[in-house]
Amino acid sequence: MTFLTKETIVKKIIGTSAFALVTSALVIGPASAQDYPNKPVTAVIQMAPGGPTDLIVRVIQQKMGEELGQALIIENKAGAGGLIGIKNVLSAHADGYTLGIATGSSHGVAPNIYENLPYNPTKDFRPVGTLVMAPGVLVASKAAVPDCRYETFIKKLKENPGEMKYGSAGIGTLAHMTGAYFLAETETDMLHIPYRGLGPAMIDLQGGSIDALFDNISSARAHLKGGKICALAIQSDKRLEEYPSIPTYAELGLPQLNKPTWYGLIARAETPDAVILELNAALNKTLDSESVANLYKGMGVQPFKSTPEEFSALMQEENEFWKNVTEKINFAKLKL
Repeated sequence: MTFLTKETIVKKIIGTSAFALVTSALVIGPASAQDYPNKPVTAVIQMAPGGPTDLIVRVIQQKMGEELGQALIIENKAGAGGLIGIKNVLSAHADGYTLGIATGSSHGVAPNIYENLPYNPTKDFRPVGTLVMAPGVLVASKAAVPDCRYETFIKKLKENPGEMKYGSAGIGTLAHMTGAYFLAETETDMLHIPYRGLGPAMIDLQGGSIDALFDNISSARAHLKGGKICALAIQSDKRLEEYPSIPTYAELGLPQLNKPTWYGLIARAETPDAVILELNAALNKTLDSESVANLYKGMGVQPFKSTPEEFSALMQEENEFWKNVTEKINFAKLKL
């Protein structure tokens, strides 16, 4: 499996001269935060169980709890394209006991597609650290693409504009917008069917109710073994070692779609510096764990450590990327 290194990505985002600055530690916060944590910490997942966000966060649950000395509790609060979960974190106390999950959807896509987004990704939250870099994968029902070939899929799309259907985790999610970007770049059309998470969408894909899904390899891998769906393209610079038969988008003439996504932990903006440092240290130690690394490798994703400052730079780059995409595809902003 080939990914860009963390250093390469961060230097690309903020420039080599500034790279040294983002590795500096935060100033230690008030004394009241020094006994953190003294009770369980909750991570709110804004997507349904069984989807990539859920699976990726659950890998760190036990080990990070051990590093913190307190249990890490997982709560799924899906709906409204992830907004319900994000708002839940926003309404919690800024004490580090309720964490959120930042994704390309919440901190890249959403700010560029909603007129009245009920949160500001940079002002309302502060980054704790990244979890993984994860390649997205285009999967299709074998009922729609019996030979599992991308060329067959595209041919069918062009011959039947607007008749085939693709699912997503909801309007405005990364799966939805990746699909919209794909359709614009290939000059094809499909009907978008939003779900409350990729897990329910995958069930309908296997049942033949929808034809395609822009999923994450971490959640699609188990279903690929079932024989009812097949992978047509992967977001990666090179074919993954674990999935050598899946061509990259670049091989298929769409290098602009070769953009793996990321996942990370966030907290309320007013969370004390000392708490953020404690969480970041526990998270990075967790990602150093061999058992966690092996689980992620089996999912087709790569552990991706960062400082809070590095994660902030990554989120800013993601926001700019989707700003350019929404402008290119003339996406009309939505109202909540």
